[in-house]
Amino acid sequence: MSLDKNLFTLTFSPHKDNPNILDLVDPVGTIHYRKQKVVGSKEYKIELYGAFPLSCLLSDEELMNIFY
Repeated sequence: MSLDKNLFTLTFSPHKDNPNILDLVDPVGTIHYRKQKVVGSKEYKIELYGAFPLSCLLSDEELMNIFY
């Protein structure tokens, strides 16, 4: 039985230039999700990315507008 070709493993990877950013990336390095700590706060900014690298599909601010 073979696995679906659309399945792949995502790994957490610290951003190379900013220690406050944690990216969820695929094996070729495409970012799918980013969590960024807001400096001077206990809050995080969250972004969901599309098929093209660094094309943000949804952010935590947009999620708030959808649900509230």
